[in-house]
Amino acid sequence: MIAVIVQARSGSTRLPGKILKKIMGKTLLVLFLERIKKMKKIDKIIVATTTLTEDDKIVSIVKEFDSTIGVFRGDSEDVLDRYYKCAKKFGVDTIVRITSDCPLTDPNISDEVVEKFIETKTDYCCNNMPKTYPHGLDTEVFSFRALEIAWKEANEKREREHVTPYIREHPNIFRTTCIKCNRNLSHMRWTVDYKEDFEFVKKIFSKLYKENSSSSFSMVDVLSLLEKEPEIFDINRKYGEYHNLIIYSPAYNVEKSLPELLERLLKIQKKLLETNTVISRYIIVEDGSSDKTSKILRSYGAKIPFLKVIYKQKNEGVVSALLGGMAAALECAEEKNLSGENTIMIRMDTDLEHQPEDLPKLLAPLLSKESNLSVGYIRFDYRHGIFVKLFNDFIGPSESRRFLGLEIPQFCPGFNAIRLDLFKRLLPQLLDLTDDFRKVSGKQMVSLDFGILFLVRRLGENIYPFRLRSIEDKWVKHSNFSKIGKYLDYHSITSKFLSHYDQP
Repeated sequence: MIAVIVQARSGSTRLPGKILKKIMGKTLLVLFLERIKKMKKIDKIIVATTTLTEDDKIVSIVKEFDSTIGVFRGDSEDVLDRYYKCAKKFGVDTIVRITSDCPLTDPNISDEVVEKFIETKTDYCCNNMPKTYPHGLDTEVFSFRALEIAWKEANEKREREHVTPYIREHPNIFRTTCIKCNRNLSHMRWTVDYKEDFEFVKKIFSKLYKENSSSSFSMVDVLSLLEKEPEIFDINRKYGEYHNLIIYSPAYNVEKSLPELLERLLKIQKKLLETNTVISRYIIVEDGSSDKTSKILRSYGAKIPFLKVIYKQKNEGVVSALLGGMAAALECAEEKNLSGENTIMIRMDTDLEHQPEDLPKLLAPLLSKESNLSVGYIRFDYRHGIFVKLFNDFIGPSESRRFLGLEIPQFCPGFNAIRLDLFKRLLPQLLDLTDDFRKVSGKQMVSLDFGILFLVRRLGENIYPFRLRSIEDKWVKHSNFSKIGKYLDYHSITSKFLSHYDQP
């Protein structure tokens, strides 16, 4: 007989009575049992609880929910003993171990583990060795023979408390196998240990649960929900292993590129989740556009929950928009109490010169901790006009060598990622820099992005530059000679200012 033996108790030091807590009038235990009843590869379900008086409630709930579910009561501390005696009493040949504090357990995935166990004829099969599924979808399957050997031989406290360590750690005795998810989701936390975990699960059920449905919502359904509403991650984020992204962008008369940018950003969210990364907030500073930019942003408000728009009544220029976006990004990080180490601030344009598909490459040096700042540069070609190409090919490397000790073939690359800890140190200095520049030159520091790199170098930080993919033809902008003249003028003023600014 193949049976799920459910480990269940009401006592918990971190969240007492957690499986008795209710969502939509049903305890977590009942919601969990509803889900595993949908498994097709098992013959029976047994709830193995303790002999403690406080767990009488569990017995009553199970019997009231479904009288065909078996109940066994055993030692409260020696859970291995509880499992062994339960399996022996009910004559279980193959044990499926799932814990009751995992109410999002996917019956289809659990069935896959059972199938793998049967096909391979091993002693033990699981889906968390190595971990690739979200924490909270764990399923283990093992033979009664393996359980009996562990029961006789295991002596350490953790081996008795967690049932299977002895089996997992003795490959010389037991044949083991594992199923893996098609992408690594092990950073996700779907189990219930803390109050915030319960609120997370409660939110998932409120969105996806359907009474008396013939099937349970799946892992894929939960992932789709989280991709659409990533703010749900915020609920129990502090116990997970996520990297948080806060993106900020200026937007002025970008009605043509903006819809495509937002749609592509939604698609890349799924890719980012594979790197343990989630977009917590996308802040767009709408800088008093005269086209339909504002209208488009309002239409996307409900579609992109992580989108926040700051609307300006009149155009104040890119410098004001960028500084306002940076201040709003920092305020958002503080409101959410995000970790300085695991939060990354991203500056991106809305005209699709910066493409969302480059985000994973932009993030890679920070996720690997090679650098606290990465910057993507554009290699301009003749499509942009001969003057743009020559300006960036010659001025970019020259100035980056002079002020940054690097060769970046773009004078003012604006697609950057900065770790929050560095961002907090940088922003006050950047405000001082731009204020001093305005006082000295009487102009706004339009080369603000170069100023950021300049200050980061002064702070003793490493800069990780990389080349962005080529701009798609339809988003290429052409600049005439008069515009290049303005660039040269701004460059000359900025270069002179930074030369003096860098002196003690």
